[in-house]
Amino acid sequence: MKIKGNKKGFTLVELLAVIVVLAIIMIIAIPAVVESMNNAKKGSFKIYAQRALGNAESTFQSEDLLGTLPTNTSDDNRKKINDNCYCYTLAGIGLTSSGNFKGYVTVSLDDKREATYRVTLTDNSYSTKGSTYTDLNTSSNIANGSGGITSSCASATCSTSTPSTNEQAGS
Repeated sequence: MKIKGNKKGFTLVELLAVIVVLAIIMIIAIPAVVESMNNAKKGSFKIYAQRALGNAESTFQSEDLLGTLPTNTSDDNRKKINDNCYCYTLAGIGLTSSGNFKGYVTVSLDDKREATYRVTLTDNSYSTKGSTYTDLNTSSNIANGSGGITSSCASATCSTSTPSTNEQAGS
């Protein structure tokens, strides 16, 4: 008996050709997508670090104006390290723990009482230690990994280097 009708469909060779083309596209596209995702995560980390600096600046300036700067050298959220150095944890500047962020911001005062704000922060994917607003714009100041950073001011110290005008202005 003879079957009548159209033979529609793809041959095995045609299907294999399509699979090979799709595999080549994936080989090319996946690294670009992964790189874009990593850049987005790094950008998000940078924005959070800048937010921490901004919150610390607002908190410190308010406390300085009101005369309520930390006097306790053992309080871990708001700590006086010395007369020209203060430390604030993320909780101490009003940033609730979101994600894996851990760290603190130090405020160091020069002899004119001009403040320099430095963030030490990690989210376990990226970290930065003692970075100012200006430092965060240089990607080499944001490293991969946690860098052993904690949420405690216990190991915080203030830098003795003289800040540039941009660092003092906070941009």
